[in-house]
Amino acid sequence: MLEIKNVSKSFRRSDGTVKALDGISLEIKEGEFFAVQGKSGSGKTTLLLIAGTILAPDSGEILFNGKKLYSLPLNERTAFRAEKIGFVFQQFHLVPYLTVYENIMLPSLVLKNTDLRKHAMELVENFGLAHRVTHLPSELSIGERQRTAMARAMIHSPDILLADEPTGNLDSENAEIILSAMRKFVALEKHILMVTHSNEAAEKADRALHIRNV
Repeated sequence: MLEIKNVSKSFRRSDGTVKALDGISLEIKEGEFFAVQGKSGSGKTTLLLIAGTILAPDSGEILFNGKKLYSLPLNERTAFRAEKIGFVFQQFHLVPYLTVYENIMLPSLVLKNTDLRKHAMELVENFGLAHRVTHLPSELSIGERQRTAMARAMIHSPDILLADEPTGNLDSENAEIILSAMRKFVALEKHILMVTHSNEAAEKADRALHIRNV
């Protein structure tokens, strides 16, 4: 279970302090696809980064199967993130000079596990990228870039998938491919936390939470 308990986060700016999150709590069970909806500035992405152990909260806790992630030493938290979490972003964040296959394999290099090559090719096939496997991101359509990013997030079979507007730039066909892949992912007793503006995307989740600007 992924638990977010009473998490708050503020940012200091030249014109004052902006509170992004104010005491938010939620639980995501194994095999659950959980969506968070809200307007721009409501703290959705902040919540995702905190859940992914990238951005420490001001207060509150993130627990995975009872383990307090922000109580771990930095090196252990980094290892947990690399091994257990897959990230999907609206802007893809593909490495521009790597091919589709190399981008998908990138997490395996961080983990020093090249035995994932067979799995990488399975993902290439599943996401309809076989004809693009040697292409660079600049040669791909927007939908193909997001499918590549999704395959990269899944290559190491993480326990948690964190998705930031994964269908935000996509047409309906590509959005359906991504959401279908996410449904298959949670069917393997995994966890998904997705933040989105899209009602259509949120409807694919098992539960949805609406947050508003603090």
